[in-house]
Amino acid sequence: MVLMGVDSRKVYWVTALVGGGLAGLASCLLVLQYDVHPFVGITFGPITFIICVLGGLGNRLGGFIGAFILSLIISVGGLYAELEWGYVMAFVFFIVMMFVRPQGLLGNK
Repeated sequence: MVLMGVDSRKVYWVTALVGGGLAGLASCLLVLQYDVHPFVGITFGPITFIICVLGGLGNRLGGFIGAFILSLIISVGGLYAELEWGYVMAFVFFIVMMFVRPQGLLGNK
């Protein structure tokens, strides 16, 4: 990008600031719906990790597909059983997929 006259350090800082700002905005919106306490990350952390690994690390489309599949499993599982069983079904699906395709849905070998 240097050959095109773009300062890569400036692009890095701008994208980091925009990403940090969007993360701050998301946290402000989550505060309206959820309680804030020191263990609030325990609620979202494991499912976020599972989505990233299931989609394939470093693959945005795979992460999107993984999030769609897991949210569908959780929603349908919560519809026919209790919501906790939907999460159990999603975790079981994740474990099975890691045995079938350990690099993720769209990951490279």
